[in-house]
Amino acid sequence: YSNMGTQEDPLVTTFMRYRLCGKGASYFLWNNVQSYYEKLEHAFTDIISDVPKDYLYPCFITLSSATLEYSLNFMYALYCFQHFEYDKYQIYLDTYRNMRFKNKLFMLPYILSHGAMVINEDSETIKALCKLISKRNALLHNSEKLQQFDSPDIGATLIGNNIAIPIENTEIHFTISVEDNIIDSITKEDCVQIGNAMLSFYKHVIYPYVNNHGIKACDCIKKC
Repeated sequence: YSNMGTQEDPLVTTFMRYRLCGKGASYFLWNNVQSYYEKLEHAFTDIISDVPKDYLYPCFITLSSATLEYSLNFMYALYCFQHFEYDKYQIYLDTYRNMRFKNKLFMLPYILSHGAMVINEDSETIKALCKLISKRNALLHNSEKLQQFDSPDIGATLIGNNIAIPIENTEIHFTISVEDNIIDSITKEDCVQIGNAMLSFYKHVIYPYVNNHGIKACDCIKKC
């Protein structure tokens, strides 16, 4: 996808194994990473524009996380396609896809390079992608917590079935403190940082692996 970097060649979309002789099925693997990244770039263009669109910020986190996870899943699928026959493909792929999101990201270069490469945890790109995963989890799995607050003693007493409150305490004052909800705490700066990290990951990791079938050292990945 040309706008995701300086690559001249488009991202390969189809990988095929064709049986030339004998009976049996041929099969192919379809790559839809480009479609995700096209929509991500369109949203990113709106994010960095001068028109405030705060509703886009949580939407951008959701789209970015969906794009990243699909891309990771596809790279694992391509690895399995290249290294395992059809009857073993799904067994191995399910193992990789069922990892936790962050583990899926961190284990990617090690698995795809057969132990020659690891994720660079000091990379600003990787730090931003970890931030994305954290915000995605908080946003999509959010719920309100039951919270305590300090209430004054108003000297109430129970008389029969009635509650008696001293007249001087019929009006009381107290305060409650509410934490910011994740949906209100995502900023334009967060989205710009994450958007740039997503484009960098595409350029330096996704594109080279999908088109050239190799994991190379870069800002995101280092040699063991």
